[in-house]
Amino acid sequence: MPSLEYFLVARAFSVDQWTNLVSVFEIVEEVHPPAFPVDLPLRAICCWNSTGEEVGKDFQASIVLRRDEAVSGPHHVNFTWKARRHRLFVDLNVNVQGPGDVVVELNLNGAHSASHTITVHQVATVQG
Repeated sequence: MPSLEYFLVARAFSVDQWTNLVSVFEIVEEVHPPAFPVDLPLRAICCWNSTGEEVGKDFQASIVLRRDEAVSGPHHVNFTWKARRHRLFVDLNVNVQGPGDVVVELNLNGAHSASHTITVHQVATVQG
């Protein structure tokens, strides 16, 4: 079974075409929205390492968003393993109605791999 190298949720990323290095911008841990509801355009970024047995086999990654009792998804991505390492980038649009935690869960072939929690803060009120 492959091992998870990393899993992050960020605003953006870039892959250098010459070096194949990944740059991640604005890892999202907390959000201070100006108002509710708010849409959060995010990118889930993950990388698995192969044991060698996975190459040529089909896999399904899925992302599930959990917020209190509400569940969004799963958002499935099917792929065939082609090399020692497999990276996956998934665009997410998260609609948030109020403060609390948003948990982004990553699964591989139905098995939980990791989660990333985003704390959404209450809208600040200006007093004056």
